[in-house]
Amino acid sequence: MQNTEVILKEINDLNTKAWINRFELPELSRQFAEQALKISTENNFIQETKISSLNIIITKIIQSEYTQSTLKELLKIVDFFENITPNQNYVNALKYTSELYEKLGDFEKALKFCEKAIQLASKLNLMQPLADAFSLYSDLYSRLSDWQTALSYQQKAFKIRKKLKDNKATASSMNLIARIYSFSGNYKSALEKYNETLDYRTKINDIEGLMWTHIGLASTFHKLNNPTKTEYHYSKSLKINEHFKDKRATLYCYFGIGKMKLEKNNKKNAEIYLLKALNLAKQINNKLLVFDIYEALSETYEKLNLYDKSLKYYKLYHKTKESVVNTDLQNKLKNQLINFEVERSKREAEISHLKNVKLKNVLATVEEKNLQITDSIKYAQKIQFALINPMNILKNHLKDYFVLFMPRDIVSGDFYWLNVVNNLIFIVAADCTGHGVPGAFMSILGISFLNDIIVTQNFTETDKILNLLRDKVKLALRQDDTNTHDGMDISLCVIDKNKKTLQYSGAYNPLIMIRNSELSVIKGDRMPVGKYIIDDKPFTKNNIEYLPNDQFYIYSDGYTDQFSDSNFEKFKLIRLKKIFSEIHNKPSIEQKNILKTIFVNWKGNNVQIDDVLVIGFSIS
Repeated sequence: MQNTEVILKEINDLNTKAWINRFELPELSRQFAEQALKISTENNFIQETKISSLNIIITKIIQSEYTQSTLKELLKIVDFFENITPNQNYVNALKYTSELYEKLGDFEKALKFCEKAIQLASKLNLMQPLADAFSLYSDLYSRLSDWQTALSYQQKAFKIRKKLKDNKATASSMNLIARIYSFSGNYKSALEKYNETLDYRTKINDIEGLMWTHIGLASTFHKLNNPTKTEYHYSKSLKINEHFKDKRATLYCYFGIGKMKLEKNNKKNAEIYLLKALNLAKQINNKLLVFDIYEALSETYEKLNLYDKSLKYYKLYHKTKESVVNTDLQNKLKNQLINFEVERSKREAEISHLKNVKLKNVLATVEEKNLQITDSIKYAQKIQFALINPMNILKNHLKDYFVLFMPRDIVSGDFYWLNVVNNLIFIVAADCTGHGVPGAFMSILGISFLNDIIVTQNFTETDKILNLLRDKVKLALRQDDTNTHDGMDISLCVIDKNKKTLQYSGAYNPLIMIRNSELSVIKGDRMPVGKYIIDDKPFTKNNIEYLPNDQFYIYSDGYTDQFSDSNFEKFKLIRLKKIFSEIHNKPSIEQKNILKTIFVNWKGNNVQIDDVLVIGFSIS
């Protein structure tokens, strides 16, 4: 028995290593998975054999090995997981099956498997796989040129990945959002987002990701008819790819350079690059690019007066295009997408069609249950608000202040904590992982812990308070054992009016100070209150000697992350800082109303994507 447990642990460890290294070191990942497969097969561990085989296939897909035999093997794995208790392996198998179908040009089946992945990941509350499935679903909407919906799903993926602190996946979503902007013709936003991604990927040392951001920039500059910058970014991507040897990236670069050469009437060089691109596209079975390359080659040979070759590639272009993006398939795919959205939202069509009294009774029961759940959440809101000290608790201690608090749902993952203890004024703005009910649970933990640390234990130094708060969060959620990364971003200020000082410590979230009409940002530490991906470091304490007319702001990211109704652009910190600069001399109630009005107008008919919290204050 002990021997079996040891062997299973070895297999699981190997598969974990394979999964972790799948993007950065796919060859090493495959070696781990192959070792796991060998041991699993020798010991007749069927489920572990399937998991190991799945990890091998994932590395193949990542390395652009798109073959029908790989697809057949993957479908057998999907069938196996379908017949056991649903788990993350099943979600992964569905997601990568969808991705492989998408790469092979079968969008109808890609959609089918992606829908199942989304439904199962949602049901099992598997956030990372759900984000991956949302991202892939966004790609499928892009195939239909439905940029608004594609953007919305990619933003959902981005939000989850950001909350999970999955840096490389977050960068991927940023890059894909930029690509959607570019494809939809919003080149200004595309360049802004690509450059933001470039900075972010440089910061997190995502060298392989930089390769794709340069491709996106090159493609966008190509559309803007800027050949110098187009060639520069394709060259940068190819230079980086000398190390990674990614066939897909090389393919996109060769195709882009070939099209650019063709437009500059450099026909011979265009032919060379396009034929290289065609060879790679066929190698990895990328039907979408194959027909685009056929069209470019047909045009190239026409300009070279080689009309037989031009006609040959023109026929191939139409034949391939018909098999990949014909109108019937596009309509079918659109209908499936519509059906999926209807399926996810309501079943009313089925009920009205069947005219079944029993179904109507079931619906009535569901509606009653929904009402009960909503009532329960509303009651939970009362409890949450009862735990939060009232906004007017500081009215006799500060010159002026406001709290703009707009939960996305009934209950909130953002919370504020205001108090006066031993003549010290405490002001906290916190943003917990998640929103709605999960976020509210985290907020209640945070409020409880702050009460214990500050009120009961009398800690007064901001850095020590956050260090203790982090320890309590990690212990309560057993994060050292479970490896979960839930927690909170936070700004904490402690004001001593006798000494005319303000202490500040922050987890990600900054403090904004305006003095003599000059705005400055005091940054928080780039780590959360909770388990971090690297070893914990002590939080930093900032000491500020405040002046009578200084104005301070702390906030969560819900305001700056909100997308506009007009152009789907984020509000961003630069706009918020500009507003602070413009309103800081106004009374607090007026500042609050201005901020709320601007936010509501910016959001328009868009959904509010996160809880919103902004606190502003001045000290007499």
